[in-house]
Amino acid sequence: MIAQQILVQSIGRRYGRAAEQKPQTHVGDWGTPFGMLIEHALDIGEDATRKQLVSGEFTAFYQAARAEFDSEPGFAGRARRRVALLQGGEPESRRLWQLLVAASMEYLMAIYRRLGVTLTEADMAPESFYNPMLADVSAELQDRGLAVISDGALCVFPAGFTGRDGTPLPLMLRKSDGGYGYDTTDAAAIRYRLVDLHARRLIYVVGSEQSQHLQMIFELAREAGWLTDGATAEHAVIGLVTGADGKRLKTRTGEQVKLVQLIDEAVERAGRVIADRYDDPGQRDQIAEAVGVGALKYGDLSVARDSSYIFDYDRMLALTGNTGPYLQYATARIRSIFRRAGLDPASATAPIQITAEAERALALNLLGFGTVLQQVAETTQPHLLAGFLFDVASAFTTFYEQCPVLQAEPSIRDSRLALSALTLRVLLTGLDLLGIPVPERM
Repeated sequence: MIAQQILVQSIGRRYGRAAEQKPQTHVGDWGTPFGMLIEHALDIGEDATRKQLVSGEFTAFYQAARAEFDSEPGFAGRARRRVALLQGGEPESRRLWQLLVAASMEYLMAIYRRLGVTLTEADMAPESFYNPMLADVSAELQDRGLAVISDGALCVFPAGFTGRDGTPLPLMLRKSDGGYGYDTTDAAAIRYRLVDLHARRLIYVVGSEQSQHLQMIFELAREAGWLTDGATAEHAVIGLVTGADGKRLKTRTGEQVKLVQLIDEAVERAGRVIADRYDDPGQRDQIAEAVGVGALKYGDLSVARDSSYIFDYDRMLALTGNTGPYLQYATARIRSIFRRAGLDPASATAPIQITAEAERALALNLLGFGTVLQQVAETTQPHLLAGFLFDVASAFTTFYEQCPVLQAEPSIRDSRLALSALTLRVLLTGLDLLGIPVPERM
C-alpha cells in the first residue's frame, strides 16, 4: 500500500546520488479480468466509470464487475468475448481499455504528487508494455530447450523448485489455449531489464507472498543466460501494514482503506496539533500537509522493510520518539537559532571546537553519515538511515539543552553555530533521501 512506492522512491533517491538508476513500476494493466471490467464499464456508462476510478474506487469497481461475472451468464459470456477482442487489438475494446487505464493512472499520479513521489508515467512499465515480447521470449526459451510442452501448455521448470509431493514446479509461459499469463510477462520483463536496459543490479520491491515466484524467475534468467555473473537480482521484501488487530488494515466497515483516506486523516490530525500556533491559515495548512505526509512516510520507512507493523496515527504523529514530526521539529529548531542570530546557516563555517561532552557526542554521530548511506545502498534498508537521523536529532536535542549557542562567548558561539549548521545539513540531506518533506517552521 504505502510501503511499495515509498520504498521504491527512497531507494531510488539514494541511488540517484551515486549511480544511474531506472525505476520501473510494474502496474497490472492487462489480463483476462479486463474483459469483465470493460463490460461493467459499458453497463454503468463511461462517465460513471471514469468518476469512480479517478476517485480511487478500484476495489469497489472490480468487485461489482466480479459479482456480475459470477451471477449473470450473459455478462460472463460477453466478458470472455471481450477478452478475445481486446487481445486481438479490436479498436473499440482497446479504446475502452485505455479509458480504464487512464482514469486509474490519473488517481495514481495525484497520490504520487501528494506524497512527493517523483515517479511519472514515463517510469511506468506495466504488463501491457511487455505484450509484444511474450511470443519471442517463449520461442527463445523453447529453442534453448528450457521450455517444454506439459499437459498442453508451454512451461519451464527452474531447477531447485518442487511442490510438496516432490514434483517440479512450473512457470507457465503459454497456456493450452494459446494465451499468455503473468509468468510470461515476468520472464519478458527480467529479460528486457537485463538484455535491453543492461541493468547490473535488479531490485524487486514486492510483498513477501511473491518470494518463491521471484526466485523462480531469477533462476530462469540464470539458466537462460540473461542473468550472468556481472549482474544480480534481489527481492526487497515488504512487510505487512496491519491494524491494531494484527490483520490487514481496513476501515471500520471492513473495506480496504484507500491511501488518500490515510493521507487526509494524517493531515487533519497534524492540523489539529498545530492549530493554535499560526494565524495564517495558508501557512498552517502547508505545515499540516508536510507534517501529516512526513509522518506517514517516515512511519513506513523507519521500520525494517521486511517487518510488519501496526498502523497507529498517534505514534506516527508524536513530536517525541522516532517519528517524522520529531525530526522535522529538530530541523525547525535549528533554523530558529539562525533566525534569532540573523544568519544564514550556510555562512556558519567556523572551525568546530569540542568543549563539552554533548558536542562530542553530536559530532561523532554526524561522522557516521557516509557509512550509513553506504549500508542503505548495499542492503536496501532505508530504516537504517531513519534510525541514524533519529540518533542525530536526539544528540542535537541534548546538545541544545546543555550547550548554549547564541549566549556563548564569540569563539565558542561560532563553533556551535557551525556544528548546528552541519547538523541541519545532514538532517535535511537525510530526510530528502527518504523523501520526507521538511517545513521551515513548526
